[in-house]
Amino acid sequence: MIKFDKLKIITKISYIRLINKDKFIKNEINGHIESWTYKCDSPFSLLIKKNRKDDELVIEFTGKILLDKYPDLIGMDNIRLCLENINDHHICKLDINGILSDSYVTKCDVTIDVHCTDLERLATQIKENICNHKKYMCKRTRENIEITNCVTTRNLKTRCIIYDKYNEINRPGNREFLRHVKNKDEMLNYFKGRIRFELNLNSKQLIRQHLGIADTNLSSVLNSAKNPIIDFFSKILINETEGPTSINSLRDYERLLLINQCEYDMSKVEAIVRKYSSPKTSIKQIMAPYQRIARMENSGTDGVLDELKRMLNESP
Repeated sequence: MIKFDKLKIITKISYIRLINKDKFIKNEINGHIESWTYKCDSPFSLLIKKNRKDDELVIEFTGKILLDKYPDLIGMDNIRLCLENINDHHICKLDINGILSDSYVTKCDVTIDVHCTDLERLATQIKENICNHKKYMCKRTRENIEITNCVTTRNLKTRCIIYDKYNEINRPGNREFLRHVKNKDEMLNYFKGRIRFELNLNSKQLIRQHLGIADTNLSSVLNSAKNPIIDFFSKILINETEGPTSINSLRDYERLLLINQCEYDMSKVEAIVRKYSSPKTSIKQIMAPYQRIARMENSGTDGVLDELKRMLNESP
């Protein structure tokens, strides 16, 4: 079942009442109230905007709204609990039944937590096996692996982030959240040895495309049968687990020399290959043997795509 760590929901303005005006910020223009906004980042991230100008109610929250159920992530089976916990925050009263039956999603983070003991190795393998470095960029920051498609249109920008969830949950910014859960040690133990995959979908177009749905109604999103994270990696990574496992030709030896010269940075290898190849050449096809050799030299194991599929399919 598909799970999320963030949802942004748009629904009817009539589905909110009894707002605590000491907690909400009033936005007034020329003597007219345009909106009331509540925002907090701790113990969980929550935004509620009663937008009179657009006659809509905006609700955006992360999985930490589930408190002790946070490891379950947001899904069809607990979306009601998310909204109930907002009501228990005593800042307003939401019409939960109305929201569940009549709202749509404009932003979401599809999320999977999996066991992994070597994030650095995984980061290296992903970067080495990107099928086209002109279309997809993979960068390693101090905390995350970040893969994005290289597009200029904001609504088509897709980003996948991978990070050590245990390290993240132990950051100072999460101390207040951990104080609000009943069993902190159980929570920390659950995330120990797990990494998180987050696919950020920040437009209705991307949500429809990646979730394989005709509309972004809340029920359609939560009931999607797709695994968009696996689909994402299937699209951007070389899928080659067959072929020779040793250098058997002069051409392969020359490829290995180029890989060594570029210090196994496959984006540099691809740049050189592009420079000396015809513009009509399929970069994915011409890079495939370089990817195979790099993978063989570094690990000698099956392709990273197969490994990712296994990890992501085994997650609860």
